[in-house]
Amino acid sequence: MKILIIAFLFFCFTNPVSVLKSTKQEWKGGQGKSEGVNYKIQVIVKKSSANINFKSVTINNKECKFNLFKNNNLLKKDYVFVGNDTLTISTGITYKVEENKIKVSSDEVKINYTYKNKQKILEVNKFEKLTTLMYP
Repeated sequence: MKILIIAFLFFCFTNPVSVLKSTKQEWKGGQGKSEGVNYKIQVIVKKSSANINFKSVTINNKECKFNLFKNNNLLKKDYVFVGNDTLTISTGITYKVEENKIKVSSDEVKINYTYKNKQKILEVNKFEKLTTLMYP
């Protein structure tokens, strides 16, 4: 039992980024009759550091553009994190209607970042589903 507790504490203190909340919101419509999914992932950066660098986000193994926000303000790439910073990662994926056969029903989002020049991956696969947006 002690080993499990020590392993749990080691994991908690060695992973500098963890997920607080994650949402997904499907959308349909717009020009070109597209559809897609927007993701918002709220994370906490536990360590004070300029050594954390968010590199990329992949959705179902496809690299996607992303933005990083703190208090609804877009962060610059050289932002120095303060301990217990709460950030929101915003990303999404778009499908053309005729590509629906390719669309994957599961959600696998990976946040790739470096910490002290070591590659880390934060996997997110549980999302609170928000109401679908319908565009004209």
